[in-house]
Amino acid sequence: MTSPNVNPSPKQRFLAIKHCVDQHRELISRPDFLLAIDNAMSQMMWVQSGGGESAMHIDGNTAASRFYRLQGAQEFVRTLKTLAEVAAPLPAQETGQIDHTFK
Repeated sequence: MTSPNVNPSPKQRFLAIKHCVDQHRELISRPDFLLAIDNAMSQMMWVQSGGGESAMHIDGNTAASRFYRLQGAQEFVRTLKTLAEVAAPLPAQETGQIDHTFK
């Protein structure tokens, strides 16, 4: 018998609330919401890339910080879109009758 998980992840707590999961899936499937998320990411990329300014005066640290901001935003969007999804368990491999003798 496995012991109960006394410290579930935020995703596990969310998945335990069925009506929230159903509403989240409905929200994520809406074309207007997906368009808004895509345009928000595009706007953030535009702003972080200088928004039409010349990028000639940007130093390496500023470029790196902007890159990590964009990377974090993309990770957030991926997490938001997959919050209501459960990872499918990997199928068990059949060990079968493998002959491990050398010939």
